[in-house]
Amino acid sequence: VNPQDDSKVDVCVQDVKTGKVELCTTIPGVSRWRHAENLYAIWMVGYTPETWDSDEWTLELWRYGTDGKGTRLYSAQGLDFRVAPDERYIALRVSDRKNTWEKLIFLDSSGNPVQEFTAEQLTAHDKKVHAPLPASLSLLEWSDDDEEFWGAISAGPSPQTIYEIDTNTWRATLYDISGLAIPKEYDLNVNTAKLVYSDCPQIYVADDAEEFARSQQQVTLFVYDLNSQNAQVIATAVAKCFHPRWLGDDTIEYNDPNGDDRITYTVLAEQAHWQRNH
Repeated sequence: VNPQDDSKVDVCVQDVKTGKVELCTTIPGVSRWRHAENLYAIWMVGYTPETWDSDEWTLELWRYGTDGKGTRLYSAQGLDFRVAPDERYIALRVSDRKNTWEKLIFLDSSGNPVQEFTAEQLTAHDKKVHAPLPASLSLLEWSDDDEEFWGAISAGPSPQTIYEIDTNTWRATLYDISGLAIPKEYDLNVNTAKLVYSDCPQIYVADDAEEFARSQQQVTLFVYDLNSQNAQVIATAVAKCFHPRWLGDDTIEYNDPNGDDRITYTVLAEQAHWQRNH
């Protein structure tokens, strides 16, 4: 743990022959890296520029304890992970090098697979929605009580299905959100099953950004309840994205439509209020 900031982690590379520290970097101590006394990291093994388009390299997931000893937990050419807060399970997105297949695999704390799902099993929307883009399985987050894992099936940056896995029963609940037509920006509260999102368009090049700014297009920010399927309008802006995120189970933060500040907004059953952060 970084001695100046315990929310960050220092990672160093040391030459085992000379003892010389060759490289140190500081990373945020977010859930996908540090849990309690353990550090989780993915290493690329066997890669060279010449072997990129081959099966000669792999990604390996390792866990390191405070004694510095590491345990290899899994390996694949396509690999992403989320560790449950209590570290009882690890959710993995596993694929081949070209993403011709994808799986969601759950490991126990020893690295043993205990359950798996294919991308097709986690897809609720009509496959025509994302044509010609292929379906892509992504990982979101664990709920705070460690019992549910959440992820998405997306077409590019646009989510089409939200899935939730109950680790007590290994039952998957699928939410078809393709009708919301979310272009890119959203954030899911995994404890309340509420989605904050906007209809800000996808922008890839400077010319698109300039055209969007000139368009005076109205952009709307919503909160959507996955279970009730009710949507609430939170704010509107003119040719401006919101970059929303959940700060807690009932509080969101987003860009001020009329300035450069961030606004916090509390979502309540009967009413809501906001305040500007400076």
